Amino acid sequence: MSSSNLTLSVRDNGPGLTPQELAKIGEPFFTTKEKGTGLGVMVTKKIVSDLNGEISYESQKGSGTKVTVTLPK
Repeated sequence: MSSSNLTLSVRDNGPGLTPQELAKIGEPFFTTKEKGTGLGVMVTKKIVSDLNGEISYESQKGSGTKVTVTLPK
């Protein structure tokens, strides 16, 4: 937390994403799950954007993913 922002980071140890998959994250109907709709990240990005925030993703195949959300206070 800073004087103007709140930052939340979450890291998992899942399968991670390839650079090609990471580039597509947030696109409508893009999913890596067998039964996924590909809408969750898109909706999340819209909510964070509407709050004047930012969301970023870091991932490496086989090493998990880190998601960082920054919101203004």
